[in-house]
Amino acid sequence: MATKEERYAAIAANMRKQRFPELPVKHEWVELITRLCRDDNHHLREIGISELSHCAERSTHTRKV
Repeated sequence: MATKEERYAAIAANMRKQRFPELPVKHEWVELITRLCRDDNHHLREIGISELSHCAERSTHTRKV
């Protein structure tokens, strides 16, 4: 059976492979990032915070005014 880190990594890899990421971000992705940001593992928490920053950056760059 896969560890929690392996499952999170597999979900993240699968979602990153999406050709055209949906805007707004899918709730599954937000849930994964939230769980990573709250994780006790320092490495996973850093990944979650980094991905959260990327999502925020993408959302500000793709908005049409």
